[in-house]
Amino acid sequence: MVNILKRFILLLFLFSNVYGLCVEADREILAPAVGNNGVGELIKIGVRLSGGSGDILFSIPPYIGVFTQSSFITATKVAFVIARKDLNDCDVTLEVDPAYTDTIDGPSGGAALTLMILSALQNKTIKNNLSITGTIEENGDVGQVGGISEKLEAAALSGIRVFLLPKQDRDTKLAVFIIKNKYNVTVIEVNNIIEAGNIAFLNGKSEVESNLFLEKNNLPKNLTPINREQPNPDALYRIGKNFTMKGEFYINEFNPESEEDKNFLDFFKNELDLANELLDMGYLYSGANTAFLATVDLEFLKEENPTIEKINSTINEVSICVSSIPKRNFTEEHFELEIGSELRKNWALKKLNEVNDTVSKQTRVFSPYHEVLFAKAWCGISKSLQSSEDSSRELQEGKLKALAFDKIEQAERSLKNKSFAGMEDLTWHLETAKQAYNKGDYGAAIYDSSYSIAIARATEEFGNSEPFRAKQMTENLLNTQTKHFWAGAFKAHSRYYYARYSESNDPFELLVAYRLATYSLELDNVTEKIREELHNDGYSNNTESIQINQTSAQTQGKQNYVEQIIFPAILVMLVINLILQLYWINHRNK
Repeated sequence: MVNILKRFILLLFLFSNVYGLCVEADREILAPAVGNNGVGELIKIGVRLSGGSGDILFSIPPYIGVFTQSSFITATKVAFVIARKDLNDCDVTLEVDPAYTDTIDGPSGGAALTLMILSALQNKTIKNNLSITGTIEENGDVGQVGGISEKLEAAALSGIRVFLLPKQDRDTKLAVFIIKNKYNVTVIEVNNIIEAGNIAFLNGKSEVESNLFLEKNNLPKNLTPINREQPNPDALYRIGKNFTMKGEFYINEFNPESEEDKNFLDFFKNELDLANELLDMGYLYSGANTAFLATVDLEFLKEENPTIEKINSTINEVSICVSSIPKRNFTEEHFELEIGSELRKNWALKKLNEVNDTVSKQTRVFSPYHEVLFAKAWCGISKSLQSSEDSSRELQEGKLKALAFDKIEQAERSLKNKSFAGMEDLTWHLETAKQAYNKGDYGAAIYDSSYSIAIARATEEFGNSEPFRAKQMTENLLNTQTKHFWAGAFKAHSRYYYARYSESNDPFELLVAYRLATYSLELDNVTEKIREELHNDGYSNNTESIQINQTSAQTQGKQNYVEQIIFPAILVMLVINLILQLYWINHRNK
């Protein structure tokens, strides 16, 4: 009896040790999210570890979507690997407070989930005023997510003082920089979840500093000057120089206090210097675009506390600017500049509509304010590109209507069922092309749809090529001759990026160079077609009935097909059916 009791106690001890391998614990955090209305919010989420057999569970309500489920599974596996624990000893449960939401889906909470599980496994405490956003990858990296500005502002308004996020691009860093300064939040970029844990598990210590720094772009050493003897070179040169002067004016208004402030200011000083060098070396589009982006960003940084009233005031300012731009006839000498002016006027209009729509749905202001500043700058460029009155022959833009329609249809076919990084940009330009078409700005419609066609094709070709082959394809395009203004400007822009690639060996720089070179060739070809159409004296305006639907360039053709073929066929079938029914009724009565 004693031996049996000893054996029972031993088994009980062993059994308790097996389940004791899982440290039972609860952790929770306020995780940032963006709601369906586009407004940032914080949602209380938690994890619970308990003895079990490796089950990954989800408590309901609320409804947990498949992306969140997948993210939680990855987070659990990553945390257990890092902590060197056996998942088979534990059950892990995701809990979301239903008071915050009725549905949660998306991968952006992956880093927060991993941090909580890791905290529980290592018996460490997460700072109570800290939040994090980012996906979690299987190797532990913290991946990109959207809505950073909205999430950061929501976190700041909820009392969060330390905000962790994945590495960001320049535009996002600008908005984050302003928001963190306004609300006194420490913002730290992290590469992986171990870095995040080193900051989050400080056991009450708060000596952490923001690490938002912009890396300077330097002029490639192998970039050689090119001649500016191309049609209308002074237009872009003048625009670029005007932006650099405006940017320098904004810089003089800043009074940097922290090292981070100085870094941002030095970055933009360097950008303006780079723009001037590029302009003087003949890289007109590269220089003008660099100055344009820097100046828009500096104006954005200058406004430390943008408000809805400020946005609405800027919207009104841009609306007045756009309405003051007259519709000019194309001329022999300047039709390319007029198309460039049309393009930017339509970009400004589309951006205004988007900002108006955004502001009407939410109260967050940083991203909409940045966007409306782009519209403002585009309107200014549109005015600058308009040619002065001259005595050269006037050309009828209406001759381009059929070509514009064909290009829009081609662009829609190019983008159909495609999915890759930057797809949103191509869709945006296609939508702007349709907007331009419906306003009679056929040149702009052709150029914008051609952009979507060329970039979609280049991205696909580049993705299907080996690195050496992609390099060779880019060089071949750069050795192709162009004879039109915008084609030459974009070809030079491609040379600039190719020079950057040659120094950095960054495949993204090569991709950009290949895209730009492809667009340059497309522009040269389509501009030649435009020139031929404009000089076609036998032109007859037989396309007046064509209308482009904003959602589909092929809708009109489908509608005509339905009206001319399907409807009559259905009518004939109905008549035949009626006759048969009458015959059957009459036959039955007999």
